[in-house]
Amino acid sequence: FADLPLGDVYDRPIQGVPKGRLFQLLQKFMEALAPGIIFEMTDDRPRVLVPIGGAQTLRVDLPGEEPSDYSKLEDSTALLVGGGFGSTKERRKKLSVPKTAREYKVSVDHVYTFECYDHSMDFANYEQVLMLGKRIDLVEKLDGQVMSLGMYKRDDKSSCIYKFPFWHERMMKTPEK
Repeated sequence: FADLPLGDVYDRPIQGVPKGRLFQLLQKFMEALAPGIIFEMTDDRPRVLVPIGGAQTLRVDLPGEEPSDYSKLEDSTALLVGGGFGSTKERRKKLSVPKTAREYKVSVDHVYTFECYDHSMDFANYEQVLMLGKRIDLVEKLDGQVMSLGMYKRDDKSSCIYKFPFWHERMMKTPEK
């Protein structure tokens, strides 16, 4: 589980990211909020990835037994290769730590269903909502790049397993570069 984080990798730098000490403080803050996060916002190919084990809900089922009603997803980790967890809180805490998550393996014999969301993301306006109601316009900051939710290999920026892009109508005025 440690090698399959969720998030996005961008092809170009993100605009307006603080540099130096201010970024280091921001990075420490993000790491405290989301243990195991890869928060490389100042790189030429920035990426923000979080451990899949930290998803709000995680289910592991046998094929044909996976849920069909996604409005009532509940954790079910007894079939995890490495052992299940007694609670969502325990799973999120342990699988957010890469060292612990490495003990758990993905099996092609199981179906994985997970739910993840970012309560600070305003998809209707394509903005990130920060503390005290401050909003960051992602059309501007991403410089025409599309925000996506994807799964990647942890140590390989070019290895994308899947990627679901989130477009906004305002982006149509800012062509992707």
